[in-house]
Amino acid sequence: MHFPAPARAQAAARLLIQREVSRQEAAGPVDHWTPTAVPDYMQTREYAAAVLTATGAYTDEEAAQALTDRMARASLLRTVPHPRRILVTRAGMDREILPQPAMARQWAQLADLAHLDHVDLRVVPAYHPVHPEGFQILHGVDGVGCVVVEGPMGAYTPPGDPAEILDAYQDQFADLWEASDPYPG
Repeated sequence: MHFPAPARAQAAARLLIQREVSRQEAAGPVDHWTPTAVPDYMQTREYAAAVLTATGAYTDEEAAQALTDRMARASLLRTVPHPRRILVTRAGMDREILPQPAMARQWAQLADLAHLDHVDLRVVPAYHPVHPEGFQILHGVDGVGCVVVEGPMGAYTPPGDPAEILDAYQDQFADLWEASDPYPG
């Protein structure tokens, strides 16, 4: 299959951004809103592979590298005890993209990771209006944060004054957090 040059550039940019996000996640606390799926770093290998290959945005080699990067992020979640506040929707978590046995393994891993002392996983009720795209607030080791929005073409940092952007997204996260319920798993 032939992929046009712009698609290759976008795939390369997504891989680089995910590596930077991984570096930032290892550096300090993270607040994460992911409305449409299981967060990348909480996915089983088979769930992640299905997500990465579903759109056809990656070549086989790029998908394999993205999968390796994603599994490294999952390892960080288990081994680097920085606080993680994670918000999901029931619809995003329950979206069955694999056969039932594989989804059961994914849900078991989600429940296992949600019980880590430094992880607080909460579910935003279906009736609450939500930001359509996911985002992460990466607080960093020195308390200087940045926002990464997970858009349809990959992750990006919103343009504008970083302090104003951080404040706006922190307010939005706080509103969603207040409306959410603890993960029942």
